[in-house]
Amino acid sequence: HEFYYDEVFSEACTNEDVYLTTARPLIQHIFAGGKATCFAYGQTGAGKTYTMLGSPQRPGLYALAGRDIFAQLGQSLSEPSVTKLPEAPLVFLSFFEIYCGQLYDLLDHRK
Repeated sequence: HEFYYDEVFSEACTNEDVYLTTARPLIQHIFAGGKATCFAYGQTGAGKTYTMLGSPQRPGLYALAGRDIFAQLGQSLSEPSVTKLPEAPLVFLSFFEIYCGQLYDLLDHRK
């Protein structure tokens, strides 16, 4: 089998490096009316949770995306030259985990 990857990162990469290459481009896509999904896949203990959640000192992809989404929303609402948004923009998000073939809603206590 052959497998193709959009990107491969070294262990020296930071969460910010991964975010800028993978998830950041999705922000512009959603502000152009698109939808986006960002997920981590791999073995238990591979670092998925750290990459997605991070720490207070090194935020993960969720926090970095949230920062940029809400910064863009603020800019769009305050600057008339920026793309017009609905008067009351809505942000929807979901956090799911697939573990041992089971789907868990991480925002509803893993139900």
